[in-house]
Amino acid sequence: MFEQRPAGSDEVDLAGSNSHRVELQKLEAALAKSQVQDTSPVPRRRRRPSQTKATSRTPQRLERRLSRTEKNELIQAYHDGASTAELARRYRASKSAILELLTKHKVRADTSR
Repeated sequence: MFEQRPAGSDEVDLAGSNSHRVELQKLEAALAKSQVQDTSPVPRRRRRPSQTKATSRTPQRLERRLSRTEKNELIQAYHDGASTAELARRYRASKSAILELLTKHKVRADTSR
């Protein structure tokens, strides 16, 4: 009925005395059949194209991306009347990132803009 396995075998018979032996035999036969018939090559995984320095992403946090000089220029431009939307376009950032940087540097918001 079932093949006898040597005592040192890595395989374990998990079918106890209360299992459905007929169903287990069908599964073992199907497994053996599928292992014999499956000769198809294993598909190779596609690799991501490597990123070069020209296409690599810039850091997302504006605080890290801008130098101290650029931050001072941004703050001065805001004091001179530039809107946050204009600064966001100029420094390629969101308006909320500009406002966060201004708040961190204790620049008072101009509500008349």
